[in-house]
Amino acid sequence: METILPKPLLQLWLLAFVLVLASLRIVTAQTISAGSLIYNTNQPDYGSFPAVYAGQWLAAPFRTGTNPAQLTSITLYEKTFANDGSFWVSILADNNGLPGVALPGGGLSGSLTPQGFAFQTYSATQMLTLAPNTLYWVLAASDGPGTSGGAYGWAWAANSNYTSSVSWTFFGYEATTFNEGGTWNSTANYPTPLPLLLAINGVIVPEPSVSTFASLALVILLLRTQRAALQRPSLLAYFLRLARVEITRQENATGAPRAALPS
Repeated sequence: METILPKPLLQLWLLAFVLVLASLRIVTAQTISAGSLIYNTNQPDYGSFPAVYAGQWLAAPFRTGTNPAQLTSITLYEKTFANDGSFWVSILADNNGLPGVALPGGGLSGSLTPQGFAFQTYSATQMLTLAPNTLYWVLAASDGPGTSGGAYGWAWAANSNYTSSVSWTFFGYEATTFNEGGTWNSTANYPTPLPLLLAINGVIVPEPSVSTFASLALVILLLRTQRAALQRPSLLAYFLRLARVEITRQENATGAPRAALPS
């Protein structure tokens, strides 16, 4: 049976469709920051730097802004005296102001044996979503024993200045572990802590607007209303069905066909 929706319901469907399109347009029209979300890599190298080897891992903290983000890569200034084991970078959660466990997909891909003194980039191999207004840590680690001058390093910045167009925050200190993450020590309360040279790259993911949620709620309401309407047959359909039943009863009783009713 063909069902034609009442005119008011059709108008509501049209309104919901327009609202959803407008909301999606607002979201996609927002400026989505991509590239370096925060960096201090335009600052000069301090000169001296902390080593990274099996007996000493380093982590730098950062805080995200008001929107979720997808981290794509990080860039740090690495110094290699001699290749001694592997060097790797990960993104860690926070644990009461100190580095915690690695995020799912937080192990970044890049050179395991970087050479010389140079900026090195390590990239996410899967979607790595960061929550808004949340503290995270960038870890630099190595399994090299650091003997005979063989060690990696992460350079300090000469000052605490940094740049972020999305209200992210760098802190002018680091955390160090001497037992591969078993315990951590922060330099936040040191007399002269220094930040590490670092850039965090990614894409800001805008939060859905209130109008988007309102439009989706209207669509859900309309679906429920339409379903209820379709489950209630019209009066005309009801009487036609009664008439067909009566015609069938009379045909069975007399054997003479009656005039057909419209379907």
